Amino acid sequence: MSDESPRSGKFCGQHRRFPYKKIISHCRDSILAVRTLIGCLIIFSIVSACTSPSASSSISITPTPQPRTTWGDIINLGQAPYAPAPSVLSRDGDILTGWIGADDERVFQGFRYWHDDTLDSTVIPVLDVSAPFAQSIFPADNDGYHLLWMDIEPQAERIQLFSAYLDNTLTTLIAPPSFASEQVTHYTAIPDIEGALWVVWSGGLLAEPALYYVRIDGLGRPMFPERLRLDGDYPVFAQTLDNRTYLFWISQVNRAVLRGEFVGGELQDVRAISQLPDLSGSDRLIEFSAMFDRTHQYLFWNIMREDGKADTYISTSPINSEDVISPQPMTITVDTTQTIQTGFNSSTVYTAVSVGDTRLSWASPLDESADVLPVVVQNEVSIGVTYWQGGAIIGYQTLTETGQLLRSPHITTDRDRHLTVTWSQPTAYGVANLNMTTTR
Repeated sequence: MSDESPRSGKFCGQHRRFPYKKIISHCRDSILAVRTLIGCLIIFSIVSACTSPSASSSISITPTPQPRTTWGDIINLGQAPYAPAPSVLSRDGDILTGWIGADDERVFQGFRYWHDDTLDSTVIPVLDVSAPFAQSIFPADNDGYHLLWMDIEPQAERIQLFSAYLDNTLTTLIAPPSFASEQVTHYTAIPDIEGALWVVWSGGLLAEPALYYVRIDGLGRPMFPERLRLDGDYPVFAQTLDNRTYLFWISQVNRAVLRGEFVGGELQDVRAISQLPDLSGSDRLIEFSAMFDRTHQYLFWNIMREDGKADTYISTSPINSEDVISPQPMTITVDTTQTIQTGFNSSTVYTAVSVGDTRLSWASPLDESADVLPVVVQNEVSIGVTYWQGGAIIGYQTLTETGQLLRSPHITTDRDRHLTVTWSQPTAYGVANLNMTTTR
């Protein structure tokens, strides 16, 4: 028997030695081998997942579908802690959107171009703002833009109306001081010849607002403002298909909507055309708007009821009617077995009538008159487009589910009769997603 056997005297008494170093070395080698094996298995599984889908060992991953509307993709412009939908202007195939945004350092007015199916980066012009709201954009001379907004004037401690001229790169070229010397409540604007802009606002005493106007030339320079009328609030410009410009406003004295033809800073043929909807003590009129089709005029009231629910009332009558009409709730019934043609690139539009039990809210008409007038609305938890002609709804299409909105969407068109809608969709995180969809 060898001396190296376990029974050898070398392993007995004080001479016994146990091979710790060899065992530890073997264990280390075994652990390293196991780690190597596990690493190979992981690499193999990753490689297998990346091989052809037809392989039985592959892992199939289903991509998350991107949200879409009836017209196409939902284009997210950004997020903002502000309820109104982004401003939108279509010109020469490009779509310019604008909104009020905020970050940890400032409040700002942001803009993005969308063209050739591409969304450009956000541009923030240099503008002196405090707490801006009620933003709108209009075409100006030299391919520029008129920008209007309301803001708190820190020195006067009141809300005033401001303007700026931006070039086509969205660089601020002129931003004069406010041309309104009084407290401003609401405003409206409409383009004039040579890129100029007419602006009318209500202001002065909150209980007895008056109407004022100013003309801003094509390069953003305001003229001297003047008072237009002693009694008026919620002014709205609208133009007929034969290019006659009308101003609508709410008269506190008459408790009615008045309308006058606006010619060079003067009102002609002023008349009452509609009563006002009934409001209880806690109801609030959020938005008032107006527009024409070829034969009729339309008035829309977006109301927030005391229970927090939104409601829309409408009144419509022939353009030259002498009658004073009463607003009615905006309702709809849709027939999905028949479709209509609208004159726009609007995809499938179903036949509809303006009666029924389904009430609509947050109505906003197209920003120009048309033979068939598109009006974007909220229908329960979705947004859709109603199409009006001759004083009644003739068609409807659902765009997408949005949940409850806090303000109306916006709708515009371009020279090729494509439609674009923007909306602000609240989230559970204290901000809203600023979205856009277009038929272009």
